[in-house]
Amino acid sequence: MSLNRNLMKMTSMVAVVATAGLLFTHDLATLVVIGVSAALAFSAIRQAISLYAQARSTYIDTMAALILAVQPPNVQAHCRRVAMLSGQIAEAMGLPAGRTALIRAAALLHEAGADVIAQMPMFDRVAEWIRLHSSWRGEDGSPSPSVPIEVAIISVADCFDVLTHDPCGPLALDNAIDDIRRRAGSRFHPAVVKALLMVALNNRNILR
Repeated sequence: MSLNRNLMKMTSMVAVVATAGLLFTHDLATLVVIGVSAALAFSAIRQAISLYAQARSTYIDTMAALILAVQPPNVQAHCRRVAMLSGQIAEAMGLPAGRTALIRAAALLHEAGADVIAQMPMFDRVAEWIRLHSSWRGEDGSPSPSVPIEVAIISVADCFDVLTHDPCGPLALDNAIDDIRRRAGSRFHPAVVKALLMVALNNRNILR
């Protein structure tokens, strides 16, 4: 009897262990399926976000080009140079690509007027930067901490282009840089001026 009882206990234990093993295997398979599904969903979401960002960037670039096209040729040339330099400064400062693209768009449209830009979908942030740039660039006081760095970048690029392409007497590259450097901390953001110096140092053809 004792032998049979022990045998029954062992058989029961084996059955419990086997059942637990089956349950564990089933749960593990379920977890794997859930994990794979989550990974696929995350990949799809990330791809959708990337496609949206690309479409938004294309839309902004296209609309900016259309708005710029109605400006006089000399204004177009000025805005393109300011946009290019603003992007280079933003990259030198390590700003994200999406933010840099918006800075370029705002710089490209800074002569169009914030009121016009604000009426366009997706241009609310660009319009705000243009508005702040237009109201801040004429001040001689120290840069306000409340002024976004994007506005500070456009203001430095705008001033640099005006100095180096003034029809009444453009300054040479080194003279223009010295002029802006002297106003770092008074009119222009020091970090932006430092980035401009880096761009000019690495690209002596910056005036072209």
